[in-house]
Amino acid sequence: MPSARPSSSTCAATCRRARCTTRTPRPPRSAAACAPWAVPARGIPRIALTAGGTVAYYTYTTCPTRYLSNSAGLAEDTATLVSFTALIVFAALQPLAGALSDRIGRRPLLITFAVGSTVLTVPVVTLLKHAGGYWPALGLSLLALVAVTGYTSVNARVKAELFPTSVRSLGIALPYTLASALFGDTAEYIALWFKKAGMESGFFWYVAGCAAVSLVVYVTMRETGDLDPTGTRGADGVEKSAVTTAS
Repeated sequence: MPSARPSSSTCAATCRRARCTTRTPRPPRSAAACAPWAVPARGIPRIALTAGGTVAYYTYTTCPTRYLSNSAGLAEDTATLVSFTALIVFAALQPLAGALSDRIGRRPLLITFAVGSTVLTVPVVTLLKHAGGYWPALGLSLLALVAVTGYTSVNARVKAELFPTSVRSLGIALPYTLASALFGDTAEYIALWFKKAGMESGFFWYVAGCAAVSLVVYVTMRETGDLDPTGTRGADGVEKSAVTTAS
C-alpha cells in the first residue's frame, strides 16, 4: 500500500517556496547614496570623526617614552617600561571595549573618548611631567589610554558601517587617509614646534581641541551599530545616513 507521507524532497521544495513568497523585499537603495561623488560630500564629517582619535592615539602611544624621559626626568629604562606596560594593558582592553559596544552601541564609546580626551589631556600630561616614578606615570598613562580605547576599539567598525558596500572602500580610505595625513602624521612636528617655541603645553591644548571637534561629530551622528552590515539600512529596511542629527 503506497504511503501518504510526502517525500523529504517535496517538503524541502514546499519550504523554499514558502520562504520566497513570505520574504519582505528590501527597498531599492538610492542611486545618489551609492554614487562615487557622494563620498567627498560625506567625507568632511568622517575626517572630523577621525581627527581627534588619530592625534590622541599618537600622543598617548608614541609620545610618552620621550616625554617621560626628556620632560618628566624619568630614567629612559623606566620611561620605556611605563610605555610598554601601558600598551600591553591598552591592547587587552580593545576586545573588551569592542564587545561592550555590541551591547550599548558605538556612539557611547566614541563620546566617552572625546569627552575624556578633551577634559583630561591637559591635566594628565601636566601631572605626567611631575610624576617622579614608575607607578604614578603608569597610572596617568593608563587613564589616558582607557579614554582613547573608546575610539580605537570601534573606529574601524564605525567607518565600515557608515557607507554602503558599493562605495565602502573609497568611503573609508579617502577620509581616513586625509585625516591621518593632516592630523596624525603631523602631530609630532606640531609638538616639536610648540616645544621649540617654549610653549610645550600648547600641543596638549591642540590635542584637546581636536578631540572636541570630533566630539561634535559623535554627538550629532546617529548610532551605526543598528545599521545593516551589507549597507546603511536599519532594522526596518529603510536607508539611513549615520552622520545626521541624533534622534
